[in-house]
Amino acid sequence: ESDMTKLAPSLERLAANDQQPDKMYADSGYCSGGNILATRATGTDLIAPVNKGRLPDEFIGRDPFEYDERGERILRCPAGHDATRHTLRHPGRDSADKTLHAFFDGATCRNCPLLGRCGVRPPNSGKKGSYHIEDTPELKARDEAIAAQETSIWWDSYAIRGGIEATNSELKRAHGLGKLRVRRLPRVRLVVTYKLTACNIKRWLRAARLAARRPSRAACAARRSSGAACAVLRSSGAACAVLNAVLRLVRRLTPTGSQDATWRTWALSSAERRPTPQARCVS
Repeated sequence: ESDMTKLAPSLERLAANDQQPDKMYADSGYCSGGNILATRATGTDLIAPVNKGRLPDEFIGRDPFEYDERGERILRCPAGHDATRHTLRHPGRDSADKTLHAFFDGATCRNCPLLGRCGVRPPNSGKKGSYHIEDTPELKARDEAIAAQETSIWWDSYAIRGGIEATNSELKRAHGLGKLRVRRLPRVRLVVTYKLTACNIKRWLRAARLAARRPSRAACAARRSSGAACAVLRSSGAACAVLNAVLRLVRRLTPTGSQDATWRTWALSSAERRPTPQARCVS
């Protein structure tokens, strides 16, 4: 099943949990004109690269075409040529619904310097007849997204999505998410939930250890001003005990066949829970 169909259910689950984002970053597998309009209708902007397929590198989409006041019909092409007529027709053999097409004079289009990059299609005969372009809201949204991706500003804003790749790699390589040992959807969901929970707990423990070993800024300032020793902020033994209890519970609930060596590496050892020597602040 294509990723295109997974975007709407994901947004519905986020909205049900009151976590619907203003912007959703995704890869090209989730982006289409229909998904752009669907997410926009729910108040979320889909930011994802569009797969151009066979389109030329300097493709001229529908955004530079001149529309009527209501933005429903194409009146003029980017070269300034007027449309000769508008007709409802089937965009392909397998399509059941007719869509609006704008037609342009064939002789004018064949002599246009923009023909190789323009979004108009040649007549079915290949030689005679009018050139035409399909005009739907989905295609218009797709072409607008393609035009926006030609700028460095768009790619700078999209760079934030690269941060999730490290998490995906960690889940796949360290937690075995890429090759599960169970079958059927309920079991897969259960095991994936366990692995995601374990990854989060592991990160919480790592953050707690780092916070315990790192002196606070206020303590460092006091050390520089008065020369007194700087105390290290330590996580309490009760917090460590609670987290380890959660780890043991998750491990107990995990099927025996899916337990591996990674579960044993997340619990804090007794040596790590012992108070560490006071750290020195470097002024």
